[in-house]
Amino acid sequence: MSRATRLPFDQYQRYRLVADIVGRLRPRRARLSILDVGGRTGLLRLFLPRARVTAVDLEPCAGTPRLVLGSGAELPFADRSFDLVCAFDTLEHVPPRHRSRFVRECARVSRAWVVLAGPYASARVRSAEALLQRFLKEKLELDHRYLREHAAYGLPERASVERALQRAGAQTAALGHANLERWLALMCVAMTLEADPALRSVAPALYDWYNRSLYASDHAEPVYRHAVVAALHGARLPDLKGLLAPARAPRGALEPFAKLTHFLSAFDAQRGAWKHERAQFERSVAELRADLDGHRAALAEARSELARARHVLAEASKVSTEHEKHAKEQAAVIAALEKDLAGHKSERAELHKERKEAAKVLAEHEKRAKEQAAVIAALQQDLAGHKSERAELHKERKEAAKVLAEHEKRAKEQAAVIAALQQDLAGHKSELAELHKERKEAAKVLAEHEKREKEQAAVIAALGQDLAGHKSELAELHKERKEAAKVLAEHEKRTKEQAAA
Repeated sequence: MSRATRLPFDQYQRYRLVADIVGRLRPRRARLSILDVGGRTGLLRLFLPRARVTAVDLEPCAGTPRLVLGSGAELPFADRSFDLVCAFDTLEHVPPRHRSRFVRECARVSRAWVVLAGPYASARVRSAEALLQRFLKEKLELDHRYLREHAAYGLPERASVERALQRAGAQTAALGHANLERWLALMCVAMTLEADPALRSVAPALYDWYNRSLYASDHAEPVYRHAVVAALHGARLPDLKGLLAPARAPRGALEPFAKLTHFLSAFDAQRGAWKHERAQFERSVAELRADLDGHRAALAEARSELARARHVLAEASKVSTEHEKHAKEQAAVIAALEKDLAGHKSERAELHKERKEAAKVLAEHEKRAKEQAAVIAALQQDLAGHKSERAELHKERKEAAKVLAEHEKRAKEQAAVIAALQQDLAGHKSELAELHKERKEAAKVLAEHEKREKEQAAVIAALGQDLAGHKSELAELHKERKEAAKVLAEHEKRTKEQAAA
């Protein structure tokens, strides 16, 4: 088994279908640049190893080369960056309000083709997905994230996608694949195999069997998936006729599936009995655990009571010892108190003496306090004056700050005016330099014209002189012709006279 044929059949269908279409698009020996929108896994490279594939996705994936993080509704690429832009079972996971923009973005960054493959809205496809979701929930206790998104967002309308591509200037065609009933049955079987560790090792053999034996013929209507193909900017729309084998399963191709189905039916029956026994076992274990927990609680309570009784006994013994000790301590305290009382009487006499002295000192302090109060009053008066003056200074500072701000504003405006004038002056200097240059060129042209006029005047004068000579010569010739005519007439007259004689 190759790595591609071990892929789950639903994945293999998507990528193989687009790879087959690309085989009809690609000029011989050309290496296409392809953008896979939503292709963070990089699986397209297994099917088109010669192409230069770039992937863009919202989520990262370790180990995928040339993966760019970004949204299909706002692709981070320039116009016409790739020969082909494609997306595999992605559009149905785009919120409906972003789908039109997603399609337009795919068309924008493509210089030739767009292929958008996946399930499109129809009553039968929605019903098949609902049945699959119910099977997963009730039979396998699974909540399928992607099917849940299909139901929440709704499947895209194929006609809307084709119209959006056509508005972008594209020609479009569509090719269906994955017979809906077979897709539903195979998905139930595949998910059953993947969900049970005891069956999971069988799944790759199932995928390899389908991918090698049934993929090419698995397109009898109704189908689960369509690939919408668009050709842009004068590119050739591929001929999709004959791309897949006739929609009939090859002889004997379904026998392994029938055997697997019988095996799964038997396995499922045994698993049902096992689940029933396991449930009974788990209930018995739960009851035993509940009893054990009750015994543990009773034992813990008994141990707690025993500990409390031991603690009370120890406290009683401790209290008796403490009482005897306390009586001895009280006798010692009484003796110490009597001794302290005698000392306190002597100390009291000393305190009376000190109080008199303290009264005298207190009188002095009161006198000083009055003097200090007068000083404080004067200082408070000065402070009030300072506060008033400080308020005036603050007011003046605010006004000065306001004036300074006005000056700064005017300075900025004047700087802007100066900058504009300097810019205008630079423009005038440049224009003046151009005018000086044009004037020099005009003077040069004028000098050339004057030179040519002088030369033409000399030519005209020479021609006039030649014309006068020609006129004089012509007059001479006219005169000679008249004389010759006269001589000829005389000659003819003589000839006639001689002939008459």
